[in-house]
Amino acid sequence: MPELSPSDIAWLAGLLEGEGCFRLNRTTPSVELSMCDEDIVNRAAALMGVDVSRKGFDTQANPSWRPRWRIAANGKQAISVMRMVRPWLGLRRGKKVDEVLSLAEARRGRRFGIENPKSKLNPQNVILLRHLHSRGLSALSLARAIGLTQSAVSRAVKGRTWSRVTFTATSP
Repeated sequence: MPELSPSDIAWLAGLLEGEGCFRLNRTTPSVELSMCDEDIVNRAAALMGVDVSRKGFDTQANPSWRPRWRIAANGKQAISVMRMVRPWLGLRRGKKVDEVLSLAEARRGRRFGIENPKSKLNPQNVILLRHLHSRGLSALSLARAIGLTQSAVSRAVKGRTWSRVTFTATSP
């Protein structure tokens, strides 16, 4: 993000106060802006260090619709924007930014895999599940056998979770 003057920060904060959206998109903080004024969106994009990501409505469906331009900052970039504009925001938007930042911080500290005390799997079980799955057992049958959901077992055997546990299937 570029170095901004106090007047640029105040301008951006005012714009986002009135037209922007501060939210947690699943687990990712997000700052979004969508409006018909291309020059305003372009200036906000330059200040936030993002690109204009989507242009236009389907003006063929309704010729009176004006094109819209949209920008979004996500993740660390959104956190930087929120922290930068926070002192300039009113009570309602300031409270929302505080909430999003607090939730993002709480989720950053989550523990996964073996470090999670509530985990129902461990690396040895994941290796066994992957071995049995490579031998033809379905994720559903494995899940029923160990009391987990099919999706949890499927994610573990495909490496979407427990990705640091390695297993190489050997042929018989």
